[in-house]
Amino acid sequence: MKSLIAYLNESQNKEYVDIFVVYNDKILFLRRANYIRQFGGKWCLPGGTLERGEDQKEAIIRELKEETNISVKDVQLWRHWTYSNNSKTSIYTVILDNEPEIKISREHAQYKWLSVDELEKYKEKMAGELWSVVQEKFLSGKIHNDLNRGV
Repeated sequence: MKSLIAYLNESQNKEYVDIFVVYNDKILFLRRANYIRQFGGKWCLPGGTLERGEDQKEAIIRELKEETNISVKDVQLWRHWTYSNNSKTSIYTVILDNEPEIKISREHAQYKWLSVDELEKYKEKMAGELWSVVQEKFLSGKIHNDLNRGV
């Protein structure tokens, strides 16, 4: 059995990826199942941790398929992000041309496509510091360019 310190060190060194999935000027958010220890019941982006031997793009494509049943071949890196607890994620964007048939994983309870106008209503319901990411990405005055270009 791993010691608590080994577990904490291992979890701090994980590499995370998240993705903004955009379709028809709306962004896909997933609500984590209530039983999930971290951020249970909160809204988040599709994403997760890299598995051994995976690069970031492989991880985000795999996580997107596992969590939503959406298959993509290419994603665009938006930026790297460091949260206040020093965990780091790489955030990607993909713009879909066709409406996907979403089947969420059991770690999620619900999904929603949110327009920019709806984002603030979910501010208090977002996981961790996701609101800061959303603000920078979509509420910085360049939203329409970002949604249309996939930046």
